[in-house]
Amino acid sequence: MYGADVQDGLVLCWAVLRGPAGKLLAPMLPDLVRMLRAEKALDITDGQAAPLARMSAATIDRRLAGQRAKLLPRGRSHTKPGSLLKSQIPIRTWAQWDDAVPGFVEIDLATRARTVRASSASHSRSRTSRPAGP
Repeated sequence: MYGADVQDGLVLCWAVLRGPAGKLLAPMLPDLVRMLRAEKALDITDGQAAPLARMSAATIDRRLAGQRAKLLPRGRSHTKPGSLLKSQIPIRTWAQWDDAVPGFVEIDLATRARTVRASSASHSRSRTSRPAGP
């Protein structure tokens, strides 16, 4: 039902509005398609414009999944293990680091980014200590 021209038009509409989700893009499509065609920015026929303007939010999200995937960062981690950092960060303390004795504490901060937007990342702290006793 949707050809390559309709897909290209959908990507253009999505990019013009700076990548909204399908639920936000779907109600805007009829007016946006009309305006972009009037400005000659979207070169599609009436037969291609009609299904594009009526596209559902779920279909929009499915059709744009590949475009969204291209925007996701890959291959980088925000956290490093504590044992690697111990030798790289010079800290003067009242005692030497000895992670085999009771009372040793290591604290880590982890960031889990769920989407491209930084506001949707979650942070968690973990504290690990050596228990006292045998």
